[in-house]
Amino acid sequence: MSFSHIGGLVLCFRMRQSYCLENPRLDLQRRSACRQNLGSDKHPEGASGLLHELLSAKASIQPGRPAIRCRGNEISYGELEETSSQLASFLIDAGIRRGDRVGILLEKSIESVVSVFGILKRGASYVPLDRFSPPKRILSLMRDCGISALVSNRAHLQRLGSELEHLSSLRAVVLAPNPSVSGPTAAEVSLPLPGQTATLKWPDLSAFKEAPSSRVDGQDLAYILYTSGSTGVPKGVTISHGACLAFVKWAGTRFQVSANDRLASHAPLHFDLSTFDLFAAIRSGAVSIVVPRELSAFPMELCDFVEREQITIWYSVPSVLASLVTSGALAGTGRLASLRTILFAGEVFPMKHLRSLHQLVPRPELFNLFGPTETNVCTYYQVRELPQGDSKRLPIGKACEGTEVWIQRNDGSKASPGESGELVVQGPSLMDGYWKRPAKTAEVLVPADSGCTGDRVCRTGDWAEMDATGILSFLGRRDEMVKRRGYRIELGELEAILGAHPDVFEVAVIAVGEDDVVDSIRAIVVRRPDCSLETNKLEEACRDHLPPFMIPDCFEFRNHLPHTATGKVDKARLRRECS
Repeated sequence: MSFSHIGGLVLCFRMRQSYCLENPRLDLQRRSACRQNLGSDKHPEGASGLLHELLSAKASIQPGRPAIRCRGNEISYGELEETSSQLASFLIDAGIRRGDRVGILLEKSIESVVSVFGILKRGASYVPLDRFSPPKRILSLMRDCGISALVSNRAHLQRLGSELEHLSSLRAVVLAPNPSVSGPTAAEVSLPLPGQTATLKWPDLSAFKEAPSSRVDGQDLAYILYTSGSTGVPKGVTISHGACLAFVKWAGTRFQVSANDRLASHAPLHFDLSTFDLFAAIRSGAVSIVVPRELSAFPMELCDFVEREQITIWYSVPSVLASLVTSGALAGTGRLASLRTILFAGEVFPMKHLRSLHQLVPRPELFNLFGPTETNVCTYYQVRELPQGDSKRLPIGKACEGTEVWIQRNDGSKASPGESGELVVQGPSLMDGYWKRPAKTAEVLVPADSGCTGDRVCRTGDWAEMDATGILSFLGRRDEMVKRRGYRIELGELEAILGAHPDVFEVAVIAVGEDDVVDSIRAIVVRRPDCSLETNKLEEACRDHLPPFMIPDCFEFRNHLPHTATGKVDKARLRRECS
């Protein structure tokens, strides 16, 4: 892979053209001046409130330093600035406007990071798509947010099939290199694209030099992340530049990220953990090192990778760290000596594995970060002393600086210390809403009574309690949402997919596990009379609509499901029977 090097200072592009927004965000009229001030990012590096300006500021003073490393290749700050500006220029020429949505269907790579910054420079929002999801699901998300441009490769586009031709919103495609196929034969394969779609091969970006400016402000959408939806339809969480920057500022300051750091870039772009290892690294002038996805399945190789790359800050779901413990990869002395900080989030860390990690790798500071995609990280807890007993819960800690959290009773009043209730968040990092779902947005984002950290609060749906010292503990989900390997899954979505099968009479999906750790997801199915429905047919239905991590581990057939006195499926009884 080759990128043209910028030998001197890089001009920070300021887009001049203004275009109409087409529904890029929800209900922004209610934003207060106080929240805007908290969400701005006027730090000494020179950025004024936009994510891509973090890159421009650093590229202007350290163009030759490495920014991203991936599979032995790297790109400098100057090269990243130049190449992303070239992509922004192509998007403008292709008619992509401020507020448009641009999809990224790639593995995490140098090209995908270039795409993020190029899309943001254009004033558009990036929409990361999970390349392991079924084509039907990917296409449905692209239709839902009206993707106007797509950065992908030939292999992924061919996998989407002929349905891609009917995506009427698509106006431009950028073809990144295909990591598994090379040579002229691959380049000659025709793609099922809509007519009049502008197509550009990645090497041809070098023909684009400068882009006219577009006015972008901190309230413009930066990205949309799709999460599991209880009705069978995924929800698009919309995040503005200002909201993401509020988190990036806090995280960069709290964990003292500096230009000397080397951050593990482990989470895929469609997972909100990725915003830290990308934007916090760029803001500080550090290097972000992409962790190959396949290494998570091989703890020994993953441990060697961390040591070889001299990674100083690690951020991932706990299950990856637990695998290092249980596999014996940390046996011996002095393993992972370069690490100074370990951050984890996305699921419960089993106490026995956390205790072992703390004993085997005592040097790094350990932090438990907590928060749904709708708020990004809203609380954190530094692990100093672990509670005795493996059945104990690790606290989720206290509110991030600049954010307020409290426990709310069912009647809407604030709970007293020791009482359990719903966790409510108020602050600058909240989402704008769910894409094109105002009713659902109104359920989750509600008007704030008072305060200066925002005019709306987020009802998280998480059940928690706060002790007398202000430390929070997570007790579970208020609804049917669970987390598995760090991914959020609403069991209702699985039930909607399975219930749509013509031979299914009734279905219940439950999560089985202990200490809030999901060991398996089980679908309990009642067939329609006189049908011969088998497991393979249900697995096939799931594969057509769901990513691999959402497919149930097992299917059980019953003649009937238990019901409560109100006629609802008695899931508490089912969980007891399956435990």
